[in-house]
Amino acid sequence: MPKTLFGKLTLFWIGLFLLITGLFFYYKYTNQAFTAADLFFRVSPPLAAIGFLLSAAGLYEERGKNKLIPLVVLSISFVMLCQAGYHFIHMHTPPPRP
Repeated sequence: MPKTLFGKLTLFWIGLFLLITGLFFYYKYTNQAFTAADLFFRVSPPLAAIGFLLSAAGLYEERGKNKLIPLVVLSISFVMLCQAGYHFIHMHTPPPRP
């Protein structure tokens, strides 16, 4: 019998749920429009890091053939983490002295 995604990927689904709910509350209480640009450029780095780590743990936990969904979420979380880190470094770097 093939295993379902909900059976083996419990940690992955918990991480995905935390990432989605965290992003929802982040955008709800900062009064920003939920667009793709905000999702990729203005996401907070802790949420992206949590989603990246938990999806990586879920991908490591999965040993069967259902690796497409964790790989997609892992890639999206990694891109979000890189964009958030770049945005954080760019916004918190002081301007060069003349």
